[in-house]
Amino acid sequence: MRRLWIPVLSLCGMMVASCATLPPPSPSAPLEEFHIASVELDGASTVRSWPVEEEAFIRARNLDATAAGRIRTNPVSAEPELASHVSRLLTEIFTSDLKAATAGKLAGPKPAKAVVRLQRFDVPSLARRVFTDQIASLAATVTLVEPGGATLVASPEITVAVPLLGGLSSPVAALVESSNATLDPGRTLVKNYAAKYAEWLAMK
Repeated sequence: MRRLWIPVLSLCGMMVASCATLPPPSPSAPLEEFHIASVELDGASTVRSWPVEEEAFIRARNLDATAAGRIRTNPVSAEPELASHVSRLLTEIFTSDLKAATAGKLAGPKPAKAVVRLQRFDVPSLARRVFTDQIASLAATVTLVEPGGATLVASPEITVAVPLLGGLSSPVAALVESSNATLDPGRTLVKNYAAKYAEWLAMK
């Protein structure tokens, strides 16, 4: 277990360090005049795995063992209906979390659209958690767009990571995560990303 946490802590340290070196925002207009009114998600096809939502999708459609096994072992993009579901859900979560995280900075009367471009969204499958992969990760950029279509401010790539329990603890941890949305690593990734994005917006 000690050996497992060394790379996890090292990666998290690198994530924090990388955020500290991001260039500050250079908006084309005062950010205080705007608020996030909507979110557009681009790059949903890069979502590799999200076990909690995959299992919810399987249960909701009462899929047989063959279909369930295919979903659990293939990328989300390989199943069009699942991919569409994940895209819609991520849009909803990003909308809620970005609005909440930036409310203190973006509280003006003018609406802006946040275009989120995903580069990576990956919560390792149960099999990967047991044997090889105990880190969930998200990388994306956010571009705020004014009503007329002009770019207000574009962020660099921002990354976040969430360490997961692995090895023999994985099955129990996965059950707990599925039973409580606040413990879902996928949702935690988006919440942490929104907080990190808000920190970047506030940089001088």
